[in-house]
Amino acid sequence: MKKGLFICIEGIDASGKTTQAKLLVKNLN
Repeated sequence: MKKGLFICIEGIDASGKTTQAKLLVKNLN
C-alpha cells in the first residue's frame, strides 16, 4: 500500500502558490 503525502504551500496573495502547486503535482505524477 502506498503511503500518503501531505504538502502545505503557504504564502501571501499573488506569490505563485498555484503555479508551484501545479508544478509539484506534475512532478509527483
